[in-house]
Amino acid sequence: GDLVSDDEDAFPDDPAASIDSDGDGAPDEWSAFASDDDIDASDLQLDAFPFDPAASLDSDSDGSPDEWNEGATDADIEASDLVLDLFPSDPNESLDTDADGLGNNADTDDDNDGMPDSFESDNGLDPLDATDASEDTDADGVDNLTEYQNQTDPNADDYPPVLQVPGDIDVVSTGPLTSVDLGTASANDAKDGAITPVVDNTGPFVPGVTMVTWSATDAAGNEKTEEQRVAVTPLVTLSATSPLVEGNDGQVQVSLNGKAVNYPVSIELTVSGTAAAPTDHDLASQTVVLDEGTQTSIGFTTVDDGVGEGNERIDIGIGSAFNAALGSPESVSLLLSEENIAPQIDLVVTQGGEPRSVIFADGGLVTVTAQVTDLNIDDVQSLDWSMT
Repeated sequence: GDLVSDDEDAFPDDPAASIDSDGDGAPDEWSAFASDDDIDASDLQLDAFPFDPAASLDSDSDGSPDEWNEGATDADIEASDLVLDLFPSDPNESLDTDADGLGNNADTDDDNDGMPDSFESDNGLDPLDATDASEDTDADGVDNLTEYQNQTDPNADDYPPVLQVPGDIDVVSTGPLTSVDLGTASANDAKDGAITPVVDNTGPFVPGVTMVTWSATDAAGNEKTEEQRVAVTPLVTLSATSPLVEGNDGQVQVSLNGKAVNYPVSIELTVSGTAAAPTDHDLASQTVVLDEGTQTSIGFTTVDDGVGEGNERIDIGIGSAFNAALGSPESVSLLLSEENIAPQIDLVVTQGGEPRSVIFADGGLVTVTAQVTDLNIDDVQSLDWSMT
């Protein structure tokens, strides 16, 4: 016998045990006087949870029961603090929160919410609660899962406002600088609400392409920038030296008032007038192309035909332009003269090596230089510096 009276012995017919504190049919311990033979002959198994009637078996001794006792009531199970061991033969595992077949100890994402357990623990989230993946802990408009994926801080506002800028603008130049209505930008931050954007350049704008930058900054210092393209199409104009003397070379200059938005720029030139080609000159209607830059020149030759035709005219105009708009003047009229045209003279005064409009008695040597321009290229000029 086990020296315990049958009235007090939970197992009166088994000398190996006598105490069953939770009354679940599994002994708390082997009796002090039980022999090895008594224990080997017993059909009993020690209760791994001697004070919990809901369970008794823990095959891997990890503190989680293999199963609920056959006689355990729903009330017993609900009152128990135990959780069944989903891996009863593995002492290192007992739980599988996300039911993926991998125990929580080995599983790096116990709730299968896409965020590692370590990330959740480090940032105050619950590694066993999958619903916190869709929460926005810092109220910056980005959920916790996206914060993890973007390697940002789920506890700090580190996302900039959403910035909407006006569309790109295409206008025709009105001069060296062109005023442009950029439109209105808007910005909204998930945490701070509406924010007023600012722009780095309000114009006016030179011809060509200018990129303006809009920006919006929230209270945490997060900045969002977006660019807007302002394209100003240049104006094309013509210029030329007039009059010309028969037999001399001429030149027509085609100019843009700034860079083109797109190259090449094509300009259709028309040539007409009372002076005819090729008898009076060799300038013909043509297409002028600028692959870059803002200017190009067209040279031509006039003919001294020795015929007394009087003064004649060469009219040059812009018929159309591609990647440019017509400016002013868009046409020029050149006088082609048979007469000898008087030269032009300009006097430049310097004193002490510097240009002067007023000279001083004590200012040093005064030099007067004559600069002569003569459209009659074969003429020889003589200067008379005598005082009269």
